Amino acid sequence: EGARFSALAVDASGAIHAADITGKAVTIAAQGGSLGKPVARKIAARESLDLTAVGGRVVFLDVIGGTLAVDDQQPTKRPEIVAGSRVQLPGPAASEVLVAAPKALYGFSVSTPQATARVVSDAGAGAPAAPVRVKDCVYGAWAGSPGTVVKGCGAQSASLLNVANAGAVLTRPVFRVNRSAVVVNDAADGQIYDLDSLQRVDNWDQVKDAATEETVVDEQLVEQEKEKPKAEPDDLGAR
Repeated sequence: EGARFSALAVDASGAIHAADITGKAVTIAAQGGSLGKPVARKIAARESLDLTAVGGRVVFLDVIGGTLAVDDQQPTKRPEIVAGSRVQLPGPAASEVLVAAPKALYGFSVSTPQATARVVSDAGAGAPAAPVRVKDCVYGAWAGSPGTVVKGCGAQSASLLNVANAGAVLTRPVFRVNRSAVVVNDAADGQIYDLDSLQRVDNWDQVKDAATEETVVDEQLVEQEKEKPKAEPDDLGAR
């Protein structure tokens, strides 16, 4: 995808963040079930702009200028950020923000983005998808023939995932997440790869239904725990 000049992201609290390359930024906080009033502020101007959220932290990526910034920090020049780089999709709080470049997936410190980046994977060889974090695991994907998908959990480096019945070409990989279920969707031809079963699936509804069933089972278990009979002391009276 080409560089962007304005962007929007929703953080873990439901707050909305928007900004453009001129340095205009707006935040709309989430207040219960509604949104608060927009709060405008000035940030550093940039050559291009993409936004994401890591928990409640807002991350600004400038692929033309090659910079990264968190919240109101000044942009930090990073040699790892090159043309075609993508910042992660909004996700849970974490110590790192993920940035996928055409040849690698990096983890940059949220608290000190100028620190040495962690190489999560160097398996890239094409246009990257915006990476994603789900719970304690991270995922990256790159276009190619046949394309590359990696997964890493905790502090471990990511490893390659081999999906059965995968197409010969992965043209425009996009991650889709439903609760804990993660798939790669090729936006060019609609193919979907379930990264839990490592199988190609016919439609996203199959994955959504599985995630829903998992949630239903979890809720049933909770209810069962609540309904378990509790031992009560015997009330024995003298006869």
